[in-house]
Amino acid sequence: MLTDVTTNINFITAFSIGLLGSLHCVGMCGGISGALATAMTPPASPSGTLINTLRKLSFQLLYSCGRIGSYMIAGALVGGIGATMDHFSSGHSISALRILSGAMLILLGFYISGWWMALAKLERIGSVIWKRIRPLTRPLMPVNTAWKAMALGALWGWLPCGLVYSGLAWSITSGDIVDGALLMFFFGLGTVPAMVGVGFFSSILADFARSKTTRSVAGILMIIYGSWTIWGNLSMDHESMNHEGMSHGTIDQKHMDHGNMNHSK
Repeated sequence: MLTDVTTNINFITAFSIGLLGSLHCVGMCGGISGALATAMTPPASPSGTLINTLRKLSFQLLYSCGRIGSYMIAGALVGGIGATMDHFSSGHSISALRILSGAMLILLGFYISGWWMALAKLERIGSVIWKRIRPLTRPLMPVNTAWKAMALGALWGWLPCGLVYSGLAWSITSGDIVDGALLMFFFGLGTVPAMVGVGFFSSILADFARSKTTRSVAGILMIIYGSWTIWGNLSMDHESMNHEGMSHGTIDQKHMDHGNMNHSK
């Protein structure tokens, strides 16, 4: 279980990953996002444009609720895996997992910026599962009821995505099922502004997200944070090893002193 301070930092980090990474969703997956927005056609109301807009917004929010629910399930699963690894490694695996999550953030930074698409290989691996899930989305279109919107979001939450995999890499470091789910909850919240906004301001958001400057800045921030995560954990491991070495040296010295005293007697 994470401490309160660490938990708050990790929740903020998870939200930031979702917020910055969602530029990738709009900029590089704009076709999918636009298709989902088009598929969501709640019944029109004769009352006026405002009512129709609010209904469309509610469907977008329900879609995100379903999507975040799937993220939380995945987060709970990887959090459980992290807990199991931590148990069998006597508490030594979490630091290694944090270094891995830092590496994933660096890869995400390159991915968002378009400088290096290494995470696309992970997406191809995830597509094996998606091929089995995708047929389930067809009966849900057009999305004209609330439950369809939420169900479609829950299914699309398993779409192969390097951004989601980076969030899961962060969640596994929690070493706890509940914290893993909550981290993915905050990650999902970070993606909501872009995913909901694309249904209303698709052209504006797409132009902003496709901007080389926007993606480069977001990518650089991810790379910096990932590097800081790796450096921080390597430093902690080094200090821990030095501390253990000093402790063993002190114990050995005590044994030697004790032996010398017995010899003198």
